Amino acid sequence: MRVRDHAVLERMVTALAAEGLQVPVVNLLSDLAHPCQAVADLLTLRELAGQVGAPIDSLAGASIAWVGDANNVAASLAHVCLMAGISLHIAAPAGFQFDQAQLDAFAARAARLGTSATVTQGSDPLEAVAGVLAVATDVWTSMGQEAERTARLKAFQGFTVDEALMAATGGDAWFLHCLPAHRGEEVSAEVLEGSRSAVWKQVAHRRTAMLGILPWVMGEGS
Repeated sequence: MRVRDHAVLERMVTALAAEGLQVPVVNLLSDLAHPCQAVADLLTLRELAGQVGAPIDSLAGASIAWVGDANNVAASLAHVCLMAGISLHIAAPAGFQFDQAQLDAFAARAARLGTSATVTQGSDPLEAVAGVLAVATDVWTSMGQEAERTARLKAFQGFTVDEALMAATGGDAWFLHCLPAHRGEEVSAEVLEGSRSAVWKQVAHRRTAMLGILPWVMGEGS
């Protein structure tokens, strides 16, 4: 299911269970989470690191930066990063950061996993990107938020992923974006089309991700 309101997905799960139907429900996108995209992102990073087919923790100890709106895509990426032993550094303006309950949920998952990876949050993009493996972002105004566009453009000034910010990583970080992108807003055209952009690999790995997810939810894989 691909829905705007996560509660719709939850109601479908409840309705199926009430009828005794053992039907897996895959969240293809909701306002709270985008787990399939996060799986594709991890597959992309493993390919870029030359570790296709390696264990999930093959990138353990690495770190990724998320610059921009702490949204559904960022939330799912955080959970997947923790599962892979990757730390996620979030840089978002006040009012667009994860609340304490969400940060506590990340910390609780890390504790259950026994990982040293963390999810940290601040408002300084330069601090977040230092030494990371990749810099990820998403549009500042998502579907259904059109009325907030003017306010969001103002709030996110200084959070564009441009060549200067990518250079602050140390110069060899990859750029990730789930697309479609708004050139000149959350990312500059130079970065989006640059040699360190992995956005088209991410697109390809959405298919790879589903080839693994669908058999898994049907009980055909591990």
